Amino acid sequence: SGARQLPAPVPGSPRRSPALRAMAVLSVPAEGRGSRAGAEGRRRGFDGAAAVLTAAAVAAAVASESGASFLGAAAGQEGLPQRRPSPHAASLGVGAAGRSAAVLGAAQSSSSMATAAALAASGSVLAAVGAVRRAARRGARPAKTARGAASAAAEEDSPMKTAGNVLWAVLIALLDIFSAPPEEPTGKDAPGLQALGAGGILGALKGCTIEALSDGSAVDAASVAATGATTVLLFVTHFGDFNSWEVAQQLRSAVRTNRLGGAKLAVVGIGTVAAGRKFAEMLELPQDVPLYADPRGACHAALGFSNGALPEYREQLNPYLRVFLMLLGVGSPGTIRTVLGGYFGNSSLSKERVAWVDEALKQGAAKGRFPTSVPQRLPWEAKKPGEDDMVELAVAGSAVWDGRGFGETGTRPFELATVRLQNMVSGIIANWNELKPPDDELLVRQGGAVVLDGQGQAVYFCRDKGILTYPPVEDVLAAARGI
Repeated sequence: SGARQLPAPVPGSPRRSPALRAMAVLSVPAEGRGSRAGAEGRRRGFDGAAAVLTAAAVAAAVASESGASFLGAAAGQEGLPQRRPSPHAASLGVGAAGRSAAVLGAAQSSSSMATAAALAASGSVLAAVGAVRRAARRGARPAKTARGAASAAAEEDSPMKTAGNVLWAVLIALLDIFSAPPEEPTGKDAPGLQALGAGGILGALKGCTIEALSDGSAVDAASVAATGATTVLLFVTHFGDFNSWEVAQQLRSAVRTNRLGGAKLAVVGIGTVAAGRKFAEMLELPQDVPLYADPRGACHAALGFSNGALPEYREQLNPYLRVFLMLLGVGSPGTIRTVLGGYFGNSSLSKERVAWVDEALKQGAAKGRFPTSVPQRLPWEAKKPGEDDMVELAVAGSAVWDGRGFGETGTRPFELATVRLQNMVSGIIANWNELKPPDDELLVRQGGAVVLDGQGQAVYFCRDKGILTYPPVEDVLAAARGI
């Protein structure tokens, strides 16, 4: 702000822009800004903080529609409340997320940006590594006096240490940016299941209060799960998240085609009852699907589901910034590959696994979610007599891709990406204030899926790995049918 005077450059250091000098002010605790230690902290912070933003912004282009839309809403939508960051974390707060969102917005809906971003990211990684090495060398110098020792101790808790740790996490994620989500056992030997102890799923859920969307009544989650029959429990992320939307769309298709195999079903989402009802109404979920709202994410926490990127820095990092880091793969392995799969397609997927895409396209277009129509022809195709220039997705759905040379199995290029664009633009962003969770910290809380047998014992347990890396509903239902 105009009321705060920018610090003068530290003698002997290269000249830096006013923007970086302003970042340094925000990177040092208020009590140290006028001191020599504060100046030194600013000097050490320039390269680290700039490298974080550079590496993050360039790699974010690969995240395409997911990051552009969500963070555009998070940082720029009118009326969206933002958690006030602590003085120590101001340089890593909403401001950084907003600036990065602008980069994401430029990369939205452009698959060609992925290649360019991947090439450019290498330069950012090298610059970031250099910055971290310089900071490490400076931080390794021993304290020669008692005063120096005190300064070194204070520096251990400084925002620059946080910035360095965040930077390392981003760099590690970038080095593995195109890898598939990690696989882990999902049966009785699932690692997350073993961590729950002898009480299992029912013991963990006991005492977790959830609210039925049908009438708003509060019930114990364990009583919902203990049905005495095979039960499918889907713990989705908050009602304004990409994961919850796609899981619900897959479930809608499975229910319509009777693929539950007689299993009981319950869906628990993070958020308020009002948000859950809006979610169900927009996706036109069947009335006979039991839906519950978990305002505090109590069930997800009790079952040990992921708390997103860098949970150890929840007090220093704004949740929106942590969502952004997840788009880079931090605490969300496999996200970039999954996003790109929506553009390039996957012909190996079975008919049952992709049936939901056609339904989601039609339902989204019928509800007016953009895009509702797409070009009838490819640029090199000749126009047929009497043919319209555009085709309505509410009628054609996935048939738009049939016979166009993209293959006839699995998902075709841009097919799934179009569904995600519908979900994002006219679904999540346009209704963010109604769908978002009551606590911003719940933005990063992930979900999972559980299948219980008639005795309440888990036969399937799978956790979300991160953004768009959730358990496929078809796998969950297959586990239920196999009991």
